[in-house]
Amino acid sequence: MTRPMGRNDRDYAPMNELALFAGAGGGILGSKLLGHRIMGYVENNEYCQKVLAQRIKDGILDDAPIFSDIRTFNDSGYASRYRGLVDVLSGGFPCQPFSAATHGVKTAENMWPEMRRTVAIVRPRFVFAENVQREPIEQAATDLKSMGYTSKAIPLAAQDLGADHIRERFWLLAHSNDQSELLREINAEVGCLSELSCSVWESGPGNGRMAHGLARRVDRFRAIGNGQVPIVAATAFRILSGILGK
Repeated sequence: MTRPMGRNDRDYAPMNELALFAGAGGGILGSKLLGHRIMGYVENNEYCQKVLAQRIKDGILDDAPIFSDIRTFNDSGYASRYRGLVDVLSGGFPCQPFSAATHGVKTAENMWPEMRRTVAIVRPRFVFAENVQREPIEQAATDLKSMGYTSKAIPLAAQDLGADHIRERFWLLAHSNDQSELLREINAEVGCLSELSCSVWESGPGNGRMAHGLARRVDRFRAIGNGQVPIVAATAFRILSGILGK
């Protein structure tokens, strides 16, 4: 990222992002709203992999490798190849272990330890994480503190931005403690973006869960239910970068 040349000259290089638990790309579209460049995708769901591949082919998402499993990504040495190249490591780590749903509690595995391991390997400047519960985000903040990161977290739901559904989420942004100057530049960059408007909801009124671009009904519902809303992800990053930059 380049330093601002003057008050009216903010020409920034894009932030490089590695997207873990990428899903069907909802959160990644939020990153694209912020001007980030995606360097890689990690997602183990076959249907979501196909959606990501199609969105890359369509030119909507950046052309970058899609890795199928975070464990293999970490163990194989692929993660280490990203060290020194990544500004933002993002991930909505699977939330079922913290869900009130009995099925989720019984069957799902907490994947935060694997995301934490990726952070340790890649050493990104920033970590952007999301979950449906406060507890795992607080645990992530505690772990990141021990790794030399400063974190802030907020709750932000789709309803807060004018949607007709709640979709409550908890968001965390952490920065390595030696990146305070860079954080000020990022805060300036985010601050000069066009306003993120609730009008995004007007693009498909009444569509509900029948979102465009997603085929196969059951897989589509699962992908949407697990996914992040782009405008919410982008707004959470914007708010948190402002808080951390003070």
